[in-house]
Amino acid sequence: FESLFVSASGTENEVEENIISVNPSDPVISLHPNTDPDTIPSVSLWENKSILLKDTLAKEECNKDGVVAGYPSPGSVYDFESECFKGKFIFRLSSMEQAKSYFEGKRRLSSVVISGKFKKELSFEDVQTGQEFPNPVQKPSQFIYKPILAFFRMLAPLLNIFVNDDIFYSLSPMMQTAQIVYVSSEQVPIEVDMSVTENFGTVMLKNDMTASERKKYFSNLENLKGNSFDTDNYYTFDFYNDKVDMETLSLKVLGMDYKLANYVNQQPLKILSRVFKSGQPNGLYLWNFEIWHESLMQVEEDDTESSESES
Repeated sequence: FESLFVSASGTENEVEENIISVNPSDPVISLHPNTDPDTIPSVSLWENKSILLKDTLAKEECNKDGVVAGYPSPGSVYDFESECFKGKFIFRLSSMEQAKSYFEGKRRLSSVVISGKFKKELSFEDVQTGQEFPNPVQKPSQFIYKPILAFFRMLAPLLNIFVNDDIFYSLSPMMQTAQIVYVSSEQVPIEVDMSVTENFGTVMLKNDMTASERKKYFSNLENLKGNSFDTDNYYTFDFYNDKVDMETLSLKVLGMDYKLANYVNQQPLKILSRVFKSGQPNGLYLWNFEIWHESLMQVEEDDTESSESES
């Protein structure tokens, strides 16, 4: 989530240099379309009254219990599979009583744990994570925009923003962005209150590293190029977040509180990982989950209510 407004540079001039314009008609640029809001269940039917999760790579079909596939339940383990990855997913909020032991004493607002196996060997350089908006977004004023970009520079040095009048996406290498990475020979049990311990450096590089040291190490592009995700081990990632309050869909940064619904043009935030080859997206996703918030649906529902009143 930190990648929402991140750039790969710090000063105002450098910020501009790392915002890369792209042509949406270019065939190498492929963004997965958002789910049509009209097909999203009514907010009144959501299990969590403010948030709905959607697995965009899953087929929407009922299982034997009549449950519609493709809608992970917050706080519950969800199995998923793509062309590149097979694993488990759990989305946690600091307000969840069952996750209290995980969040207690921390500033974290939410956490996404993804654990499983890669189905293809992929270079660290090519596996990216971030945000994608295939429709136009409302850019904040320059007075707000540049300080936010400079601030997030410290968190994701290799992140670039791609933007033009029609699309916006910001992606950075997953090994430089993920807060915690744990590697194991067997699938670890996924629990709502679990804590993931960093061990990547010890297991894969034979070099003890803290999570911060691993992120700093992979801020160097050359270090990314020399390493890859194998297909033998299980990888567990904890993407925790202390900047975006998912229950209010607001970005809390630099002492300010920004309602993201005012900027994203009724588009969901994403929990995604995808493959880039030589800096260009090739359309392969490891996972792609949408986070719908009630404020994104408000305009649609207000319009419906207005039409009913008029009739």
